[in-house]
Amino acid sequence: MFTIEDFQMMLDSTPVGYVYHELIYDDKYIPIDLKILDFNPSYLEIIGIKNIEIQDKYILELFPSIRNEIPQLFELVTDAILHNRHTLNSVYIPSFNKWLKIHLFSPKKNFFIAQFIDLTKEKKLEASLIQKSNELEELINSISDLVIAINFNGSIIKVNQAWERVLGYNINELISHQFMSFLHPEDLEFIYESFNNGIIFDPNYILRTRVLKKSGEWLYLEWKLSFYEDIAYAVGRNVTEIIEKEEQIIYLSYHDKLTGLYNRAFFEEELKRLDNNRHLPLSIIMGDVNGLKIINDVFGHLAGDRMLQSIAEILKVSCRRGDIIARWGGDEFIILLPNTSSSITEEIIDRIYSNCKDRELDMQYANISLGYAVKDHNDMDIMKVLVEAENNMYKNKIIDGKKVRDIIISSMIQYLFDGNYEIKYHIDRVKNYSLALANRLNLSNSDRNKLILLAEVHDIGKISISKEILEKPRELDELEWNEIRKHPEIGYRIAKSIPELADIAELILYHHERWDGKGYPHELKGEEIPLLSRIFSVVDVYDAITQNKPHRKAMCLDEAIDFLLENKGIQFDPYIVDSFIKILLQY
Repeated sequence: MFTIEDFQMMLDSTPVGYVYHELIYDDKYIPIDLKILDFNPSYLEIIGIKNIEIQDKYILELFPSIRNEIPQLFELVTDAILHNRHTLNSVYIPSFNKWLKIHLFSPKKNFFIAQFIDLTKEKKLEASLIQKSNELEELINSISDLVIAINFNGSIIKVNQAWERVLGYNINELISHQFMSFLHPEDLEFIYESFNNGIIFDPNYILRTRVLKKSGEWLYLEWKLSFYEDIAYAVGRNVTEIIEKEEQIIYLSYHDKLTGLYNRAFFEEELKRLDNNRHLPLSIIMGDVNGLKIINDVFGHLAGDRMLQSIAEILKVSCRRGDIIARWGGDEFIILLPNTSSSITEEIIDRIYSNCKDRELDMQYANISLGYAVKDHNDMDIMKVLVEAENNMYKNKIIDGKKVRDIIISSMIQYLFDGNYEIKYHIDRVKNYSLALANRLNLSNSDRNKLILLAEVHDIGKISISKEILEKPRELDELEWNEIRKHPEIGYRIAKSIPELADIAELILYHHERWDGKGYPHELKGEEIPLLSRIFSVVDVYDAITQNKPHRKAMCLDEAIDFLLENKGIQFDPYIVDSFIKILLQY
């Protein structure tokens, strides 16, 4: 039988605190305190009292501040007495330094029992969990990767702040929206397929998708996914820069960096792929750019690069969509034409030549020599067809060579003239002076012809000098003179590049040398200077000083002769000066 002693033992051993109170009133029957009538050990432990007798003590005597800590204390007690019970689910009492759940029960009027359940550990654990949760959320928001939670309907239920940093969306623009609506339409089929075949549930699987930025751009993201109950969690990393670099590497592995055309490696792969019955007749056009060396020598390799880029553009606009155009190497290009007969190939070649004539670059027209060959039957060796196309190109290049070189020389001279008839008159005059001196000195026909050709192109190196310097109306400064002094060397390089001018290349190089060794570019002295260069030096200077210039008046004949005599043996060969003066005095 359960006795009172048993009940008392149970109360003394329970961790729940119990206390029996009497509600004390003042003379106006207003509650003013609580008297402690009985309690169990757990109550003492909860309120933090040891070695103090509290029997028949008053609560406000023990804890004066509790009335402020629980302002409705007496109202709650009164309510419990009136209604038999009342519960405070969770209340912090500073006097006890405890979180408590309090049940109030009134067995009779003005008396009640208070049951205290200590929630402090649970509250501390809850606070710790909240703190850890906040710290975790701060951590998740601080990382650069995108974090997202999606429910089973595909709606977004949680995102981190990286979505705004990376994609530009605020939380309100994402929550409750369909995740798939932010993905590239072309990626959706693959994603659905990954779901259907179950591969997306593999914890090691990485899903790559394109995600729309708020600005309208697409970014590549790689996602790692995990699933818990009906929620999918994903972490996405922006790999756009990596993908672009990968694509660039792939592009560069098959493309020529300068022209943007396919490179030789890609062409050879395509040649193998297309070398079958389905693509016959299979035509190959081989091309070699004309005049590239001259362009490089005169204007520098940047100008040569522009020429190659210009030719590449011409080939692209002249060919069809499915044709394979590649830079074969250096100044050579190659075109693979599937299902293309000889007649169609010739039409494409004519189109290339026509477009070249319409494209002027660096004082000459873009120019290329072309040759082609066709594989009509499957038993033909495609490499022999390629060699045949190359041989035909070189045959045409030999035929084109003289014509192209004439065009280049003409273009350069025309550039120098450019409406300046004085240059043309200068050339005509020095040709006449040179011819007269050649006759006087009994030069061979070969030397006469060289001297006349030298008169025509001696200043061809000036095409690399800016018109601002060449046409400056005032005296040149030292820097500008340094530019002018480069033209013999440039002219030399041009002449060496053109067979028709190669014999006079050194004559061009040395036509500004002086008898005393103070000329340029190599400071040759006396008879170290080629004879024809010494001859031309005299007539060239004579013509210059007898013509009006923006910064000085022309010398008359007597003044010019005096100048020649003064510089005989200094600037000029004495014998040639004497011979030339005799010619001048005959007129």
